Amino acid sequence: MRNRSNSFNNDKLLSAVLLVLPLLGCGGGGGDSGSGVIDVPAVVTVLPITASNYQAVAQESLSAAFYLLNSADLVTGAQVLDDKVLLTFARAQLARLPHWFAGVPKLATGVVYTQTGVCSGGGSLTVTVNDANGNQNMDVGDSATVLAVNCLEGGNSMNGSLAFSLNTLTGDLASDVYAVNMTMSITNLVASTTAGTVTGNGNMTVAMSSTALNASKVSLTASSFATSSSFGGVTSTRSLQDFTLTETRSPTSSGFSSATEASGSFTSSALESKTITLRTIQPFVRASSDSYPASGQATATGLNASQARITAQSAATLLIELDADGNGVYEASTSKLWTDML
Repeated sequence: MRNRSNSFNNDKLLSAVLLVLPLLGCGGGGGDSGSGVIDVPAVVTVLPITASNYQAVAQESLSAAFYLLNSADLVTGAQVLDDKVLLTFARAQLARLPHWFAGVPKLATGVVYTQTGVCSGGGSLTVTVNDANGNQNMDVGDSATVLAVNCLEGGNSMNGSLAFSLNTLTGDLASDVYAVNMTMSITNLVASTTAGTVTGNGNMTVAMSSTALNASKVSLTASSFATSSSFGGVTSTRSLQDFTLTETRSPTSSGFSSATEASGSFTSSALESKTITLRTIQPFVRASSDSYPASGQATATGLNASQARITAQSAATLLIELDADGNGVYEASTSKLWTDML
């Protein structure tokens, strides 16, 4: 996690949303579809956590907990095509929304306006703006969709769509005092290179508030969010279900500290595509001068209350413990470097 300032500009909402943004799939649920057929909920298969997989469970849990909140910060070394590319692209489109709204002619309220732009490396973006009150700004009740067609950006060819809507807003987003709620959906967004492809689908709600510089809180709830990646003929998948992540930032004498919490269920092909439930016991706290949290604890729970417990020992190391039989006694443990886990 690299240091970053919390001094937002006029695009603060749009660029910050995806900093709290891991792991785009379509969720399902029971109920009457309206066709006379009652949907049957998907069967959930829970993973038993054992001596052979508890370290992998811990690694996938940390990825789920920190990918959404700090997807731009946890990347080290060379940049490669992975599921973070989708969020990077989405964040770039969020930052451009004020430009697209400013380009809407002052028309009668409720009129939808479509614009098309050329991507830096070729291809196009078609943006449809619903400026409900016709003031050329994105505010409560407004929405936008972005359709990418062979849009070449950053060496990746992008295809698919994004949709954004602003639900509530108080205060001034150009200041450090505000509260806002936004929803975003990603539909068949595909990033492609000669190395492979990443496809994402999902929906999320983001709530943000700030009372002063470096005094803010961001919560993200992903009802469903999953990716499917294919490289060298090998496919991997990840998904979140009813997953909530929260980052609280507080000012310090040397910058700020951030406290991260996560809860919800996730699956990963690295874990046999079975379900794990993650819960933060103590928030993971990171100083702005550090790359990783120096404190915090979470548990990943599997079948029959089996658990992997993850504890930050310092900004360099963490402890992973195993309770395979769910009796509350951790019978195995190992220490790992943060750099080996994220």
